[in-house]
Amino acid sequence: MHMKNGIAKVLASAGIIVLLITITQPPGAYAKEEHTALGPQLSERLRTLLREEMNLIQAGMGRALIAIAAGDHQAVYENGRDIYKSFILKQQLTEEDRRELMAVAPVGFIELDGAFHDTAHKLAKAGRDEDSELQAFYFSRLVESCTVCHGRHASDRFPGLSRLGESGSGHHHH
Repeated sequence: MHMKNGIAKVLASAGIIVLLITITQPPGAYAKEEHTALGPQLSERLRTLLREEMNLIQAGMGRALIAIAAGDHQAVYENGRDIYKSFILKQQLTEEDRRELMAVAPVGFIELDGAFHDTAHKLAKAGRDEDSELQAFYFSRLVESCTVCHGRHASDRFPGLSRLGESGSGHHHH
């Protein structure tokens, strides 16, 4: 049991370190990308849908982090799957909503959203495969995607990420 607790502490510490490294990358660490505060340009309906999706994602990521640190592979699988399926924008948009979003959202936003959900799918698979190392890796990629997207497209809500948004591509390589 002590071994599991030690591994959980190491994974939790690693997750925090990855988060801090990702957030504090120097300008130029990522390729240039368009920087647009998206929320103020959206209708109240689309802003509400986006907030609902972000709340579901935030809750799922919190549960996934706890599950990764505890070695609860089934919970990692379930939360990764739920995050992947949280495509509220895709599931609940009317045709008029889609036209509005496409008219306002830069291509980079749609690409980031798709890549984020793809990474959540990979997290779920790592949970199903009981691969703790891949779970930690894909969780860190989810966090990286969040910070890059918030820096680029929601810096009005997350001013601490505005420098990252000016230069973030969502991919950091060592």
